[in-house]
Amino acid sequence: MIPPTTKIGIKAISVNLLLDNPEQAVVCRGPIVSNVIKRLYTEVDWSDLHFLIIDLPPDTSDAPLTVYQSIPIDGVVVVSTPQDLALMIVAKAVNMAKTINVPVLGLIENMGYLICPHCGHRINLFGELKGRRQRRDLTYRFSE
Repeated sequence: MIPPTTKIGIKAISVNLLLDNPEQAVVCRGPIVSNVIKRLYTEVDWSDLHFLIIDLPPDTSDAPLTVYQSIPIDGVVVVSTPQDLALMIVAKAVNMAKTINVPVLGLIENMGYLICPHCGHRINLFGELKGRRQRRDLTYRFSE
């Protein structure tokens, strides 16, 4: 399988790209999810890559576990938003990675604030950014 390539040379593949109807729901359980992940890694012609980024759900389900156990991985970068619930899920995902010896390379706290286009004032959308505090608890790099 040859993945589509963007104008700037980024290769991407998704189950959604393989569907006849992009609005069709993909409903499957653990063993099928694991099989699909393995096939997308092994049957796609990735050629010469510098990086392979795999977007995973923010949880401790079969998808991340399959990636951690079946694909050579150098580490994970966790992306979150500053809500307490999101950061609690991040903590679980980070602890899962640590449990199976996958390095956590960093945390990106996304959608934390915006700059008002009229006055230039910073508006924190969900209150204070919490990623820095969580970084102290979990020991990895942080970027907002």
